[in-house]
Amino acid sequence: MNNRKYIYLALCLIVIGFGLILSNQNNRTKVEEHKSDETTVKIIRINTDEKKNDTKLYTGIASILIGLVLAAKNLKLRNKRISEKKIFFTKREEEIVRAMKDGLSNKSIAQKLNLSPSTIKTHSNNIYKKVKVNSRAELLENLGKHGY
Repeated sequence: MNNRKYIYLALCLIVIGFGLILSNQNNRTKVEEHKSDETTVKIIRINTDEKKNDTKLYTGIASILIGLVLAAKNLKLRNKRISEKKIFFTKREEEIVRAMKDGLSNKSIAQKLNLSPSTIKTHSNNIYKKVKVNSRAELLENLGKHGY
């Protein structure tokens, strides 16, 4: 089973758990209505003597807990796999990343490396694609998380 199927299964377990708990609550409470000439009184009686309905309650709670654990485990594995992926840059991309980390603009990087600003822009876009980000700020944040 892939992660999406586990997440779907986890959500189903959670929904079923809530359904069991809610159906258990409906069987335990009764609303009685008493009327006199001008007054109506509603009484809610909670029946705590029914032991057979406790099975639904405990099964519902267990279902929710299993669903939450399953979801958490699979989300953690997914995030772990993403962070374990090593990102490989070319020598030129590494130079540009170092310059970005030093706070240089594209124009300054181009002057330092004797390249045109459009070449730096192309390399920057390739770097963004590899790291799966859309901006320099996101890039620097993600590279910090990956130990660059």
